[in-house]
Amino acid sequence: MKIAVISYSLTGNNEALANSIAEEFAGEHIKIKEPKYRTMGSIVLDIIFNRTPQVQPTPDRLKNYDLILLFARYG
Repeated sequence: MKIAVISYSLTGNNEALANSIAEEFAGEHIKIKEPKYRTMGSIVLDIIFNRTPQVQPTPDRLKNYDLILLFARYG
């Protein structure tokens, strides 16, 4: 079974956790990154105008995995 462990981390905590889980389950750790830095103001505008920020890698890369685990902070 191919496992992808995905992390989005501003402080590095989620990245460290995802890296540990990926090692434990012999999965690939994929880090979600934004091509440019976003300020709090741009994040608020994205929410107000329902804009989706561009991220790397693109989601179509994930179609080859049987199990996907996501580590990110919401809220």
